[in-house]
Amino acid sequence: MHNNGDLPRAPGASREQLRSNDEMTMSTSSRHRDSELGDAMRRIVVIDDTPDFLALVAVLLETENCKVFMRSVGRNTVGFVKRNRPDVIILDLMLPDADGLEILQHLREDAHTRSIPVIICTAAVDRVRAQRRLLEEANARILEKPFELDALLNAISEATG
Repeated sequence: MHNNGDLPRAPGASREQLRSNDEMTMSTSSRHRDSELGDAMRRIVVIDDTPDFLALVAVLLETENCKVFMRSVGRNTVGFVKRNRPDVIILDLMLPDADGLEILQHLREDAHTRSIPVIICTAAVDRVRAQRRLLEEANARILEKPFELDALLNAISEATG
């Protein structure tokens, strides 16, 4: 895990640490098994307010040779994405301080972030159905929670080609 300001340095962030920090970065220098995403290290921003989801995705992606930038709030997301230059963004639609669809629109309006693939991971199934056209126009992939971890890896692999 790489320090981002006052962020914890322990190799496995606890739920309390994830709750108490808006941002956290995790990566690993050696893979624990063969990566389904290939050999190139991918940079992935994960924006979700659920500590268990953040922890699970971070551990999964660490084993896949990824550098993970986690964020539990939606405010200032475009700036966060610009600073970390990810290959993929994983975004929840339902954040306590921001609307995920508005974040997606801001990402698509900004010249520096519009081409970054976005994977929407959300339990807001009705909202996804109601906004499917907007999500498709924004070229966002959609994974409805709960989903199989392999589905997330496949979506990342497809997004990064």
